[in-house]
Amino acid sequence: VKPWFEGKVDFAPAVPDLAAQGYMLLGARLDHVGERQAAAVVYRIRKHVIDLYCWRAASYASTPPTLASARGFGMVTWSEGGLRYVAVSDVERDDLTRFAELVRQRIP
Repeated sequence: VKPWFEGKVDFAPAVPDLAAQGYMLLGARLDHVGERQAAAVVYRIRKHVIDLYCWRAASYASTPPTLASARGFGMVTWSEGGLRYVAVSDVERDDLTRFAELVRQRIP
């Protein structure tokens, strides 16, 4: 999936293989978050989908994960290496938090 983004976005989004941890990679797409172009990588755990959005952050500073919820969806947001990440899903809070931590551990 990662090579598919080449030439479509001006950054390299994280696309970790988390199948061994139960998070199956389904695919990817380009999307928009506000006015920003974002890479969206889609995973599945059991019957739930997790969308991982990534776009250029306003600064290179890292920020720790923050958990929020809206309209029945959980969100974990953080910044790393000049990129902003947002994981969104209706999955249980523990699964979403674990997913975000696994992604963070695999960001170069």
